[in-house]
Amino acid sequence: GKLHTEKMLAESGIPFTSIRPVYIYGPLNYNPVEEWFFHRIAAGRPVPVPSSGIQVTQLGHVKDLAAAFTKCLGNKKAYNQIYNISGKCARHSM
Repeated sequence: GKLHTEKMLAESGIPFTSIRPVYIYGPLNYNPVEEWFFHRIAAGRPVPVPSSGIQVTQLGHVKDLAAAFTKCLGNKKAYNQIYNISGKCARHSM
């Protein structure tokens, strides 16, 4: 999986940047997950909330996420970094 791959890359010494986008919405979205929620709301059906309901989930517009991806390309400051990206705000860890 993704975590295993990130660990393997970090241990290999190969420069890498891992980008973990949130749910993506916008034009040409190949996986419009947000539609499922909107269809339920429009139909007056409940939206299931898992567990305690305190999980944070965010949507990121494709243009904002594409801008973040572009800023990482060839950027040595982004080497060996893992970015969790959501909309206009990004945080990284590692």
